[in-house]
This record gives sequence, C-alpha cells and structure tokens, in this order.
Amino acid sequence: MKLFKNKKGFQVSDIASIAVAFVAVAVALGIGMDVLGNIREDQGADSCALRTDGNTTFNISSGLCQNGTGTQSTFVPDSYQYNATLSGTQANEELASWLPTIALIVAAAVIIGIIVVYLARRFA
Repeated sequence: MKLFKNKKGFQVSDIASIAVAFVAVAVALGIGMDVLGNIREDQGADSCALRTDGNTTFNISSGLCQNGTGTQSTFVPDSYQYNATLSGTQANEELASWLPTIALIVAAAVIIGIIVVYLARRFA
C-alpha cells in the first residue's frame, strides 16, 4: 500500500473551489441564454414588422408572429441570424440540462477520492 503514500488526493478544502467553478459555469450559461433570447426576440420582432402590416408582434414562446387580435400566423422568421441564435439557444439549453448530472459526478468523485485516500493511508 505504499502506492498511495505520496498521493495528495482531494482535500475537503477543495470542495469550495470546485463549487465556485461550478456556480460560475451555471451563471455564464444563464447570462448567455438571456442574451441569446433577447437577440432572438429582437430579430423575430424586426422580421415580423418588416414582412407584415406593422401591427404584428413576435411571440417568443411560440416563435410565430401574432397580430393585434391575438391570432398567430404560420410565419416564422427565417434569417441566418435568427437561425444561429435559435441554434445557440438550443445548445445552451442542452448543456444546462446536464448541469445536475455533472454536479452529481463531481461530488461523487470528490467523496470517493477523499475516502480512497483516507483508507489507503489508514491501512498502509
């Protein structure tokens, strides 16, 4: 068991830095989603106003133009910029959906690392 004698492994104090890094990633994803959502909404509103009678607004939740009476048209903005922000938003959503799994794996790795190093030193 001299294999683990010089290994440092994880310390309990490492958890704080890992948590701060994880929170920073989550905040960056949230801000990125907000920025992309605002850009996409503006692009959709601009496209709806240009291609219709001017009394039409863009409904961000459905991605469709909506006239003053509330009926939605089947027109969907189709510019390269709109599609790029849509793809970016979908990619950020996909990455953000993995955050709980990533957090669980990191927590398990830290706990297992602490246990292995503790047991290896205790029984060595």
